[in-house]
Formats: sequence, structure tokens, C-alpha cells
Amino acid sequence: DFAQVQVDIMNSVIAMQQARASYDAAVHNRILQEQLFAGEQKKYAAGSETPFLVTQQQRDLINAQSQELAALVGYSSARISLDLTRGTILQTYHISIADALAGRGGAK
Repeated sequence: DFAQVQVDIMNSVIAMQQARASYDAAVHNRILQEQLFAGEQKKYAAGSETPFLVTQQQRDLINAQSQELAALVGYSSARISLDLTRGTILQTYHISIADALAGRGGAK
């Protein structure tokens, strides 16, 4: 019924907002890890750092990149879910039924 559709849409909006916040946090964390890794590399080049600590920081950067990618997938999935719930998926991706049936169209 109509009330359930409203609840579903609100839940999808909240999920998308949370996913976006997670993605933004992951991006900031990745940027921080890049800066920390660059700092460790400079210290190593200057002879004041060990390869172990540089490698450890590189591992942290790779983990941050992986978390960012996972957060982006989560955000994209939440956006798609919202479009599905609202019934706007075809408009969002510029697909017409006629083009789909003819094997044409898609995201432009």
C-alpha cells in the first residue's frame, strides 16, 4: 500500500545517505593514508626509517583503498536500490522500453 511505499522510500534514502557518509569517510581516510605513506617514504629516503615501517604504512594505504572501493560499491548499490524503490531506474539510466526491446540504449 501507499504508506509502505513511503516507508520503503524513506528507508532507501536513509540507507543511501549513510552509504554516502561512509564513502566520504573512506575517501578522507585514504587521503590521510596516502599522506602518511608519503611521509614514511621520505623518512626512509633520508635514512631515518626502516623498510618494515614503510611496508606497514603501505599495507595501511592498500587497506584504505580497499575500504574506499567497498564503500563506493555500497553507495552505488544504495543509489540503485533507491531508484528501484522509487520506480525511476529506467529514467536514471536513460533507458526507454522501446530501446530496450530493440536492443539499444543504456547509460549515456
